[in-house]
Amino acid sequence: VLLIIPLGAALSFWLSRRSARLRRIVLAGFAAGLMIPPAVILLPTIRILTFLHLDHTYPGLVLANVGGGYLSFAVFVYSGFLRSIPGEIIEAATVDGAGSLRVWRTIVMPLLRPATATVTIFLSLWIWNDFMNPQFILGPLHGQTITTGLYLSVGQFSTDYAQLFGVMLLAAVIPVAGYLALQKQFIAGLTSGATK
Repeated sequence: VLLIIPLGAALSFWLSRRSARLRRIVLAGFAAGLMIPPAVILLPTIRILTFLHLDHTYPGLVLANVGGGYLSFAVFVYSGFLRSIPGEIIEAATVDGAGSLRVWRTIVMPLLRPATATVTIFLSLWIWNDFMNPQFILGPLHGQTITTGLYLSVGQFSTDYAQLFGVMLLAAVIPVAGYLALQKQFIAGLTSGATK
């Protein structure tokens, strides 16, 4: 999530400064990436990670998540939100001598706070609850996430329900606490553009 948010925001800002034709082409490519189910690209992803010697590693899992549909979602949310930001604000900063990186960091990112809260909550929940990528990329013997740990704690012949429910409680508390911390920004991000 910490990589996807700045990458998605920066790419969306870059797209907002380009021609409408290029913007449509790039967004169509990201839309195609969102339409492909993750299970379809899992085997090619594992083969690429094996070629790069990143299979069964956490950096490989992070790279697979960043390169998957999560970045596409962030780009779509940020692109839609950037359309509501007046171009005169960015032009004024450019006339005052600010470069593109400084404009993005000091002007655009603070204005994108509601969209960032929305993207953060959605991506955190999706990545937190992801089962398939960690199960196949990390493998059962090389590492665990919370969902694969829940899966492995259920035995074939017996189950320690006390341990299972304790882990389930921890798995639920962290996303709820994150939502409560970002609730105001999340609601503002969802309702932005609903009324003019």
